Amino acid sequence: MKIGFFISSSTVGGEYHQTLGLTNTIKKVLKKNDEIVLITDNKKNFDLLNSKENKIYLFKRTFLDKIFFKVTGFINKFFFLKKKLKNPFEIFLDKHQINLLIFASPTFYSLYCHHVDFVISFWNTDIEKVKHYKEFRDRAYSYQKKILDFAVRKSFRIYVTTQTSIKDMVKYFKCKRKKLLIQNLTPYLPLLYNMNKNKNYKTFFYKLNLDKKMKWYYYPAGFWTHKNHDYILRALKILNEIKKDNKVGFIFTGADKGNLQEIKKLSSKYNLNHKIKFFNYLSDEQIISIYKYSSGIVIPTSIGRSSLPFLEALFFNKKIFYSKNILDPEYEKFSKTFNLKKPNELAILLKKGQNYKNKSSRKIYNKLCNDTKKVDNYLKVINDYKKNNFKKSLNI
Repeated sequence: MKIGFFISSSTVGGEYHQTLGLTNTIKKVLKKNDEIVLITDNKKNFDLLNSKENKIYLFKRTFLDKIFFKVTGFINKFFFLKKKLKNPFEIFLDKHQINLLIFASPTFYSLYCHHVDFVISFWNTDIEKVKHYKEFRDRAYSYQKKILDFAVRKSFRIYVTTQTSIKDMVKYFKCKRKKLLIQNLTPYLPLLYNMNKNKNYKTFFYKLNLDKKMKWYYYPAGFWTHKNHDYILRALKILNEIKKDNKVGFIFTGADKGNLQEIKKLSSKYNLNHKIKFFNYLSDEQIISIYKYSSGIVIPTSIGRSSLPFLEALFFNKKIFYSKNILDPEYEKFSKTFNLKKPNELAILLKKGQNYKNKSSRKIYNKLCNDTKKVDNYLKVINDYKKNNFKKSLNI
């Protein structure tokens, strides 16, 4: 059996690291007659990951393919589903004899798996809460909902990260409980760090040209409005009023999703430019160095029952400040929370931050990110899939 893991179009972000973490974990115990391969539509990913350790296939979209993927709705459903014709992505998967395709996060490619069995993971099952944000007002919300609805109908299994996520899927998307499985996120950076512990990460940290006298906090998130970078700036403004000589600063890393310039304008308006460092792309070593030498992470997001940065911060024994009533309770109890409508709450946490320590965080991380449990979950899905196909072959 050949199992394909689809890897993100981008070499930065949670999906990319999540997929690498998963494949590295499961390859260790897979049966000899089963094989894991990576699939990408990005040439940079292909060049970066193509090695003896990884078998990877590149899906090259032709000009006609790109036109096809833009044409959805009636044409796609009628000609390719009703007439049982295969689309370019399915033809590619057939060519490489992929039996089961695994998506580590939602992607539009899943919508073209009419004749391909797939498993998909959803991190943000609570998108109903953010449809009023500008990035969800037009097509983005309906697009994500379309992927979720299609997965509920067509996927073999759906992975979600918490018990609360299961409740979301059943309540909002009418998903059958038996299709849902809990699978915690799989951070890749801790794995990479464990393989390269002897690197001098401090040099990577200070090559970012950060003021050594500052207490830097980290927020890794794309610049969407629902990520609420502005909340941090308002909290910093209040902190400056409470304690003028504070040394608190923030490192923002993430791609511009339409809100970066607004955040930069607000930073200037509040006279915070010396306390805010913006980065788009950073290497894995640089990100690890930030986790190691920053004071902690602050995450004022409006959605997300679980979080890769949250788990990474646990691994690196960092303070965690998180928006209240967003995380699953199993996660939230390991963080200090703040009300998104009250930036003064974060200001107070930052003022007292040096007195707060996340005790036994590595033990908590090991419990939440148990490799054995993750592997067992994937092996169960693979075995269930084999049994299901065997029954189909016997017409049971």
